[in-house]
Amino acid sequence: MANVQVVRTRQTHATTTINEVQSIQLVQTMLHGALSTLTYLRELFPERAFEYRYYEMRETPLPYTDFAAARMPSFQSEADPHSTKLPVLLRDRSKRADLFLDWLVSTIACLDEAFLTKRRKRESFLSSNLANYAQ
Repeated sequence: MANVQVVRTRQTHATTTINEVQSIQLVQTMLHGALSTLTYLRELFPERAFEYRYYEMRETPLPYTDFAAARMPSFQSEADPHSTKLPVLLRDRSKRADLFLDWLVSTIACLDEAFLTKRRKRESFLSSNLANYAQ
């Protein structure tokens, strides 16, 4: 009977912490990216309405405005080796795509407003409770 030796290696994990603003930007970017990819795959808009870009994982998330304007590398050689190639739906390429992007931007603005409203309520609650506690 042969002996088998099991060797356990310790894996290290990098931890990155993002703040609330970066978190909402990441959600906005992923929503736009997911809907761009779905509309591309389902051929809902003409192919000229899309451009491939490389989304890179960074220490700080790419701002949504940069993603929406496709301010990302367009060639793999310019991008990080671990980046993801995505079709990004762009403005001024199709009237239907522009209408869809208007709806998407409105939805994202609502997410932003809901986030800010929730944050204001929380800050107001904390400041009033701290004021009561200090008395």
